[in-house]
Amino acid sequence: MYYWDSFFTIKGLLASGMHDTVRGMIENMGSLIERFGYVPNGNRVYYLNRSQPPLLTWCLSAYYEATGDKEFVFTGARWFEREFEFFQTHKSIQLPGVTSLLYRYHVVAVGPRPESYREDVESAHHIEDVLEKQRLWGDIAAAAESGRDFSSRWFSQDGPVAGKMGSTRTSSILPIDLNAIICGNLRLMANLYEVIDDMSSAEHCRQQFRSMKQAIHQVFWNEECGCWFDYDIIHGCHVNVYMDTNFFPLFSGCTHDDFDPQKIVSYMTNMGVLAFPGGLPSSLIASGQQWDFPNAWAPTTWVVIQGLRSTGQHELARQIAEKWIKRNYRMWLISGGRMFEKVGIFEI
Repeated sequence: MYYWDSFFTIKGLLASGMHDTVRGMIENMGSLIERFGYVPNGNRVYYLNRSQPPLLTWCLSAYYEATGDKEFVFTGARWFEREFEFFQTHKSIQLPGVTSLLYRYHVVAVGPRPESYREDVESAHHIEDVLEKQRLWGDIAAAAESGRDFSSRWFSQDGPVAGKMGSTRTSSILPIDLNAIICGNLRLMANLYEVIDDMSSAEHCRQQFRSMKQAIHQVFWNEECGCWFDYDIIHGCHVNVYMDTNFFPLFSGCTHDDFDPQKIVSYMTNMGVLAFPGGLPSSLIASGQQWDFPNAWAPTTWVVIQGLRSTGQHELARQIAEKWIKRNYRMWLISGGRMFEKVGIFEI
């Protein structure tokens, strides 16, 4: 089991009427939280030093919407609380002048990842100091924790190994998608607490949601560009590059009160990302990493489509979905019936 992949699997299972299977998957995640305090990257011993995008609450909410199972919401609420506590304790930082905690991917490592030992040793070959090697290995593991392993998003653009794995600096970045997910968790749990008549907890979550929504606007929104961006903690500025993760607040319901969705449409148009026949690229940087140009991925494509739909941009959402379906159907035909985890965005 891989954590964030499970949410998208669950959406498909619910659409197929496999409610018992979904409940079992969520119970497995809950069991991991009860044992470790969080859902690991995957259910393997070598994944125990990291988690992944915390989508358990989204899984629970989707299951409740499909089944109306209030009793299971009672059970799931304690899992949300423990996971949220874990992220607050181990993944949060407090920026000056910002009322809400914000979150990053952060892993403490003493050595390379066991499952990619040789690659991590090679990535640190230019570093002599042991503590600096461990910092790099932690940031590489944190990039895996993000679910986007790997991408230029996490690389430094300065220094002798700029743009390569050896420059990974994940813990120096506040990712907009992670913060939008956690903000959305608070919104969803406020609703779920109301379902089980826990109005005190519902109001507490709603207050935290409002505070975090304001922080997302304050820290991540760039009015000049009309989009959200990751935030560079070290340099105190936006990472002003296109990533398909920039649009997660649309999906999570964490847009600011006077938000105009047309600004996002204009940003996407100006960046040229709507012109590709195969879908939305993960980025516009051809780094050779799988979460970069020219690849498009199902999870983030789905998030963008749902986010556009939820903000009234139905026609653009339909166009992106149509491109995605046509590209995957074409790949299925020419490969003899195979589906792929990622596809290229150019003509084939």
